[in-house]
Amino acid sequence: MRRTIDWKEVECLEQPSTVECGFFVMRFMKDLVADPSMLCRRDFNGKKTYTQAKIDEVRIEWMNFVIELDI
Repeated sequence: MRRTIDWKEVECLEQPSTVECGFFVMRFMKDLVADPSMLCRRDFNGKKTYTQAKIDEVRIEWMNFVIELDI
């Protein structure tokens, strides 16, 4: 029995610049883990992009994680 995938078209979040792509993706993954149902909504709850503060939040979490490794 073959399963079919019901693909849905969604509006993608827009990255504010090319410099922060990794942090932008990490922010998106963090939000997705916190609320997996956001993929079921076509407009990501009206969110178009992340503010610099939201991207910086992930940047700080990553820096703290690396600092705690104490390599």
